[in-house]
Amino acid sequence: MLRGPGPLDKRALLATLDAEIEAREIHAYTAGWNDALAEARRKRA
Repeated sequence: MLRGPGPLDKRALLATLDAEIEAREIHAYTAGWNDALAEARRKRA
């Protein structure tokens, strides 16, 4: 993206990076909750 043939659109780049970071944060947050719930279920069993 940084070395593409056209001029660099900084706003588009920042929007893309922001969306990617947000998606990764949501995935990590969800994975953390899933791990915590699995751990709680194991302790109850």
